[in-house]
Amino acid sequence: MHYSNNFLISFYDKEAVDSNKVGGKAASLGRLYKYFQKFIPSGHSVNSEYVESILKESNGNIELLIEILNNEKYSSKIKKCFSNETYYAVRSSASGEDGKKHSFAGQHESFLAVKGYKNIIHSIAKCMISYYNNRSVLYKKLKNINTDFSFSVLIQDMILSSKSGVLFTCNPIDRSSNEVIINSSYGLCDLVVEGKIIPDTVKFNKKDNSFNYIIGSKKYMNIITVEGIKRIRVPEIKRKVNSLKEFELKSLINLCLEIEKFFQYPVDIEWAISNNHIYIFQARPITNIKEVI
Repeated sequence: MHYSNNFLISFYDKEAVDSNKVGGKAASLGRLYKYFQKFIPSGHSVNSEYVESILKESNGNIELLIEILNNEKYSSKIKKCFSNETYYAVRSSASGEDGKKHSFAGQHESFLAVKGYKNIIHSIAKCMISYYNNRSVLYKKLKNINTDFSFSVLIQDMILSSKSGVLFTCNPIDRSSNEVIINSSYGLCDLVVEGKIIPDTVKFNKKDNSFNYIIGSKKYMNIITVEGIKRIRVPEIKRKVNSLKEFELKSLINLCLEIEKFFQYPVDIEWAISNNHIYIFQARPITNIKEVI
């Protein structure tokens, strides 16, 4: 559903690429949306100006913040943009986030498989309030980041993925630009991103197009059920093989290298596959890369 208003900014809007309005995560996806639209789940971002105003009005009180968002002034706009019957991913997006100098990965809240207007509003409120959490405050202090940076919340259609993971268009360990590194597993991407399972690792050599496979244990996967997210064991037969088939690897690598070319710098990309279609959830810079001959 693509409906825009001053409170919620759609990927179709020109402001969708302004990190001061929608934060770094959303702005990066907004840039991609114009050229890679079919790979980016539809989404809207809460205008950072409204986030700042609502946080001040609530004085950091979560109950009051929820009450404010339930006001017709905001709830009516949320109901126009989202469906009561669709699952969404609700994630924080800060202006300094996913930039070339800093990454706020894991510092603010994110919620998956959010369904129903009440839950959408509660998740938006929890993301907003995470602006003040101890993790985030300490990170900003350690990195000497101005605490008055812009803050937004991104709400996207939730993808019911069968496979997911993270791809680096260069090797993040030895900084080699000649290798692509893919971590993958079954189900939703959260267990891979949070390091709660050992995923498969594939190294792709850009020079000779060869693959090196390391099969991870990937004991568990998260799936979406009518009750919400459920963790289940991965069948033994699926644990013994690489979660991605070669044609999926090739399609994923080709797409992500196109994204790297678009941004003109190496990227760390969160992705998923559903019904044989690739989706991109996040693309952020990898810094300090060196050429390896």
